Amino acid sequence: MAVEDGTVTVSEGDTGHATCTIATDEKTFLGIAGGATSPISAFMRGKIRVSGDTGAAMRLKTIFG
Repeated sequence: MAVEDGTVTVSEGDTGHATCTIATDEKTFLGIAGGATSPISAFMRGKIRVSGDTGAAMRLKTIFG
């Protein structure tokens, strides 16, 4: 997933250098995307792992909730 100038695009495969990488299971992702799960709470409970620029990951919360 790439976010540039407020536009989100999703591509499959390696698209180059990532600013940050966010890993979670399907259930947690669907909960966040659907608004039932807080991304901050999921991170604090260890349901989300972030590597790289955590500041960039935090800015994504405006997209997901």
